[in-house]
Amino acid sequence: MIDHIDKRTFLLEFFGVFGRELGNPNQHFTDNPNDIFSFIEENTKNKLPSFMSIQPRTAHDMVYGIEKVFFDFDFGTKSEELTENQIKKRKKELEIEIRIFINKMLEVSHGIQPLVVKTRKGYHVYLFFDSIYEISSDIDYWNDVYKELQMMFIKSNSHEYKYFDSTSSSIKNMARIPTSIHEISGEECKVLNVNFEPTKLRELDFYRLYGLKRKHLQLACDIVSKRRQKHKEDAMKHREESKEHWEETHGFVGKIRLCFMKRIEAGTMCHAQRLALLNEAFYSGYDTVEKLVNLYRKFKDFKEKTTRYHVERFFKDKLDKTKEESRIRPYRCETIIQKFGWCLESDICPIWKKHKGERVI
Repeated sequence: MIDHIDKRTFLLEFFGVFGRELGNPNQHFTDNPNDIFSFIEENTKNKLPSFMSIQPRTAHDMVYGIEKVFFDFDFGTKSEELTENQIKKRKKELEIEIRIFINKMLEVSHGIQPLVVKTRKGYHVYLFFDSIYEISSDIDYWNDVYKELQMMFIKSNSHEYKYFDSTSSSIKNMARIPTSIHEISGEECKVLNVNFEPTKLRELDFYRLYGLKRKHLQLACDIVSKRRQKHKEDAMKHREESKEHWEETHGFVGKIRLCFMKRIEAGTMCHAQRLALLNEAFYSGYDTVEKLVNLYRKFKDFKEKTTRYHVERFFKDKLDKTKEESRIRPYRCETIIQKFGWCLESDICPIWKKHKGERVI
């Protein structure tokens, strides 16, 4: 068996033309491919693992794009203390599982050739794209897309993969470098063929030519986008239903209650109720800084600087952090309004009139 390329060339190709994160496990960014050799050599000498970011980077913690999809199958974790019998049993189960995964993947992928790497406790499987596809800065979105790409193959059949590491579903994940030396066993992480036999080192273009295409990425993007849109619509519907329920149970009619309006008309209000008015007014449609500030101009002791400070702080603390306007609710009559003595306790208030003699909810 003659390698197509030597190990040094293979590692340079595996590093690629962009930067990478190297780690053991502390990470550092480099855009010099040759750093991989001194990195592996030093780790081998000090019996440390050699990890590298799966996707290319442009800087520390900055992913450039999606180059490949990674699958990690392990029969145990570092924290587990396994007996020899347990190890034998798990190894046997893992061997069966990884063969099922590869065979099923070959069935549904129509010619895609995976790069398989044997590790001490399992296998790493890489499916390369035909090109590196640049991504945006919305990492949450691309994490979802990346996970969807994994699930295309993990869920392509009814088999439950016991040893698939679901924590490997982040686009920022690191993985042990192929052909590097395992720090415990001293064994090389060998490249295997689909029959799980040691195979020749090939140019990575082989795995790209027989790899995933743009259509696979587009399909994952479409699925994620539709799911997110559905979630957004469901959340909006829930917010509206929640708002309607709140108003129904409180007798609220979508505008500032009389216990506030009477004091606004009088041009005077205690400090605590003025702060409560922020929630009250925002819920009633005063949804910008200027609208709220202008509402407070009706008070005889209005101070522009002080009012604007409290209003801007309200938007920063309660809106920017939650990103869900539905969480901004007027204070309940029972818990705040009545407790602090702001309630008019008069039939002119529809809420008081409705719940007179009852406990106001």
